[in-house]
Amino acid sequence: MKLLFRLLSLFLVFVSTLSHASSFRPIIVNFTPEEYGMEAGLQNWDVSQDDQGFLYFANQRGLLVYDGAYWKLVQLPSHALIRSVEAVGDRIYVGSYEELGYFTYDSFGRLQYTSIRPLIAGFPMKNEEPWNILCQGKDIYFQTFSSVFHYQPEANGGKGAITPVHINGKSPLYLHKLGDELWAQLIDGGYCRFVRNQYKEVIRRSDLGNDNAVAAFAWGKQAILLATESHGLKVYNKRTSSVQPFETQIDGQLRRASINRMVITHDSTLVVGTLLDGIFGMDKKGRLLWHYNLADGLVNNSVLRLICDANNNVWACLDGGIAFVRQGLPFTFLKPSAKESPLGTVYGLLVENQQLFIASNQGLYRYPLGSNASPQLVSGTEGQNWHITAVGHQIFAGSNRTTYRVHTDGGFSIEPVPNTTSSSTCIRECRIYGQDVLVESSYSNLRIYTKKNGNFELSHQVEGFVSPIRHLEVDEKGCIWAANMQKGIFCLTLSRDLKRVQRQKYYESLDEDAQPSICYVLKIYGRIVLSDSRRLFVYDEDSQQIKPFERLNSILPDTEEIYSSSEAGSRGYWLAGKTGYALVENVGDSLAIREYLPVSMMGMQVGESASRVYQSGDEAFFNFSGSIVCYDMQRVREKSRIQPKLSLREASFHSSDGEEHFLELSRFFTGRPKVKSSVHLLFSYPSFNSDCGSYKFILSGAVNRTLTSTTPLLELSNLSVGKYKLTVEAISSSGKVLDSITLQFRVPAPWYLAWWAFLIYFAIIGFCAWHYGRWQTRRALRIKEKQHETESREQHIKMLEQERTIAEQQRQILETELSSKSKDLASLAMDVFSKEKVLENLRESMHEERQKGNISQREMTALLQRIQQTEGNLEFWNIYQKNFDLIHEHFFRNLQERYPSLTSNDLKFCALLRLNLSTKDIAKFTNLSVRGVESARLRLRKKFGLSPEQNLIDFLISVK
Repeated sequence: MKLLFRLLSLFLVFVSTLSHASSFRPIIVNFTPEEYGMEAGLQNWDVSQDDQGFLYFANQRGLLVYDGAYWKLVQLPSHALIRSVEAVGDRIYVGSYEELGYFTYDSFGRLQYTSIRPLIAGFPMKNEEPWNILCQGKDIYFQTFSSVFHYQPEANGGKGAITPVHINGKSPLYLHKLGDELWAQLIDGGYCRFVRNQYKEVIRRSDLGNDNAVAAFAWGKQAILLATESHGLKVYNKRTSSVQPFETQIDGQLRRASINRMVITHDSTLVVGTLLDGIFGMDKKGRLLWHYNLADGLVNNSVLRLICDANNNVWACLDGGIAFVRQGLPFTFLKPSAKESPLGTVYGLLVENQQLFIASNQGLYRYPLGSNASPQLVSGTEGQNWHITAVGHQIFAGSNRTTYRVHTDGGFSIEPVPNTTSSSTCIRECRIYGQDVLVESSYSNLRIYTKKNGNFELSHQVEGFVSPIRHLEVDEKGCIWAANMQKGIFCLTLSRDLKRVQRQKYYESLDEDAQPSICYVLKIYGRIVLSDSRRLFVYDEDSQQIKPFERLNSILPDTEEIYSSSEAGSRGYWLAGKTGYALVENVGDSLAIREYLPVSMMGMQVGESASRVYQSGDEAFFNFSGSIVCYDMQRVREKSRIQPKLSLREASFHSSDGEEHFLELSRFFTGRPKVKSSVHLLFSYPSFNSDCGSYKFILSGAVNRTLTSTTPLLELSNLSVGKYKLTVEAISSSGKVLDSITLQFRVPAPWYLAWWAFLIYFAIIGFCAWHYGRWQTRRALRIKEKQHETESREQHIKMLEQERTIAEQQRQILETELSSKSKDLASLAMDVFSKEKVLENLRESMHEERQKGNISQREMTALLQRIQQTEGNLEFWNIYQKNFDLIHEHFFRNLQERYPSLTSNDLKFCALLRLNLSTKDIAKFTNLSVRGVESARLRLRKKFGLSPEQNLIDFLISVK
């Protein structure tokens, strides 16, 4: 029986799971290290929110901080994991292995850690790991699996004090806060009040099925709602001291899934986190509202901690990331589970008789609203379905194969429209030439439906036009504007019998400067509006040209790729685009954005050109790829219990060496801090309901700029020197200013432009000018001195040149005189020689005459005496030799020194040869024959040691 009971229970759990898989649920967003930073760890153990709205996660590698726009990891000095976190006032308390303390923000906006472990005296923290932190009044309690550490921050004159609570035999498994009281689930024990650091059992363990209470909440004034690990939910009645089961629709699933955490949201939704099957949401009566597990979009099934933030959203710390359940938004979405048939890309929606019809590329589905059933595929409609359209009381659905009529009165049925054997991409009700008709487009042609007996029936196919049309609209004049599936727009005018196209005009692109592209046709307040990949256009009747629709382009947050428009009842028109959905309404003579919902808010992928909005009463349905989002327009977004404030989170600049320098934040509001010409400013508006759609930065001062960004980060670069005022506004998706702050700063002149720098520059310039003047003066003097020296040198050179010229002239004169004197001396010598020869001849003649007797002895003696008186040959030669030696630069002296063997006759011959006398002249002078002279010459050559090739005369001339 027990086995049968267990099998039956498992079957019921399985059936229950299937029955609730496809209900409309709040949107869920998963965060993994890819989103919050790869330096952070996969596991997240705890989460807390501070008074400003910032979220703090106890991560495997430190403290993870999130403000709705940016994630930041702050590590402990030991780089250990953080097991628990609790934000209290301006402190963020954390617990780690054998460590406890808190983070606080410094004046630069950075988190700094302070350890309070040193305050523990006389109690070892060996293997203690505070995994739970609670705040009661001003006191903080750190809970481990064996002890509780009671921390009093204001004790000891503000230094703080810690009291370890360690009771032998009683170890806390969970510590809970109920109102102003602390309660504890003991390990293998009952559920106790924790009073004056003592455990007082209130609920016996047996009353909880020998199970542990993992969570507890005040349930009315006299009861406590408990969540046990494996026995579901229990209610403890304080008056009767009894425990009763709190029955839910999913008791079997909860028991099997092992409850680990639980939280009650502000709208009284019971959110249960399990270790094996993700997160469940129930109402106060225990009815399942939604369920997320690994098969339904949750990134991990093991929930380690839950929290409900100030916006009524649920944050789940998982064994593999973080889950964000957007409980506070008026949005829910429908998506089949992994076990069910996928919806595919949704192209059309329709609500009729409490049934939601879904046209997708997988087929036509219908879903009963308000039920937990799954969308059911209508048999026979498998494949591409383009639209589901209501015309009066008739419903038409278009597919690749045919057009269907859908009947919902008295049940549900579907049948093909007779004589339609081709596709149907769009159908529109309109009035052409005073006749109410339906115009239907397809892959190839247009079809006309006319009224018969109050119903529209297919009449005929339009001739003269063949083109694949994606969408069409008809203007007030009956002109058909049709968007080609690939590119361009057609404007078609039918004949009066509506059977053929009488006139057509094709616009390959809407903008003259743009390339041909896919275009879309919209209709807003009866006016045809055209869209391409850049902006919106309208057809101007006066100029018969397509012009930009500035009234709408100027107010839309994003005009790129607007796909469709649809009526929103009396509220206006929905415009569906790639980045979001805008609700446009007429305000006087202008258009205004009543609401803008970015696609990023949904956390899903839009079906691009298939994106449409269907309005049904107060609910708007958006079609996404594989899912549908329902927006309850009557339900106001959950008002935050913490009013978000725009704040400056971080300010820094980089120096020339690339180092980042942080600035004190308060100085931006109390003074004008100095920054570099490039500054990094990070702001924060911690709202997790997507209230803030963009940020506006208005800079005024030396430079004026206005920037708009979807992120609260501002990078200012190349700022001029001067004072600045920066106003930052947080703008809602509808354009409303949510909050603003103004800060001031200044970009000082660089040190080389400071006043003292100019004094130095003037001093340097003066010194340089003085030094330059002095140098110029010295240089001028040196130049003049060099010029004077050059002139003196040139004059000296000229004088030397003149002296050399004079000396050369004198030398030439002397040489000339010497040559003349040499010749004169030679002539004189010849004259003397001749005279001597004459006298010698006279003496010989007298001796002959005496021998003949022609003269007496006495006459001959007297004549010989007179001749003897006139002879001076030896004296003459001495004088001649002296003068010759003087003229010829000591010729004889130098010759005798070099050749001491020379005789006086040899010297005579040398002198005569140096005078370059002929052999005959020398023979006459020396009274020798020519042969004797030749013999003397040969004798001299031998004494001088001359070779045959050497000339004797040249040798003697060369002797100095």
